[in-house]
Amino acid sequence: MGQFQGKPRELTAREKDLEDFLREQTEDFARIWLVISDQWYRPKIVRPLHPATFSKHWLFGKKKNVEFYEVGYTDTTQAYPLKLERALRTWNTCLSSVYVVYERVEQRLMSLPQVQKVEWIGVVPNPRLMLIWKGTGRNEEIMREHDCLLITTFNDSQYVLDVSSWQFGYDDFFFSWANYKSNFIAPGQDIKVRVPADEYACVHVQYADELRSLTFLQHYREWVMQASDTTLKEVGKGVSLL
Repeated sequence: MGQFQGKPRELTAREKDLEDFLREQTEDFARIWLVISDQWYRPKIVRPLHPATFSKHWLFGKKKNVEFYEVGYTDTTQAYPLKLERALRTWNTCLSSVYVVYERVEQRLMSLPQVQKVEWIGVVPNPRLMLIWKGTGRNEEIMREHDCLLITTFNDSQYVLDVSSWQFGYDDFFFSWANYKSNFIAPGQDIKVRVPADEYACVHVQYADELRSLTFLQHYREWVMQASDTTLKEVGKGVSLL
């Protein structure tokens, strides 16, 4: 699905080893976010929308094979295919997910001799699957900036850790920057480097009227920061990332 913007070059053995190593170092956080978002989840009901629904949209009018679903709350849990179920459980959680895991990810990766910096970034995604609130007008803008983490190594290789990527129908959490930029960021859109302190404040404002949600996120942010590596791995060990 989607169009490639140039074929990435083949990785050298050393580059592949580094990518595999950093994937291994970050997979605990992807599993942990799936565990946390599952606890936060409110049951939802979905209805497929015709692909032509957003044919005049600046991005979707040019894309084919995007799955669109209208979403609303429900009182009963319903079973959906794994891809859609995982999208529902991570939907609209990108800011919250990075809020919870950023400090611990940075702490772990910056302790490695290979890693130069970890940045909180905002991108405009290029979805394979799009969830839309029930009642959203067809002329309303349905794309929003998406939060994830950009990892830069001392050999200038770059990678993306995106623990809520499943909401867009992606099938992974860790990407090379070349792959992510070519296939998972909307063409022609700028990448913004976030200031973490500003983003923490944004979360507090966003949930100012939802004290229970804010308390939930603060609790898990502190827990992720304080939990041992062994505890993080143990809590997430039963979660599949496939």
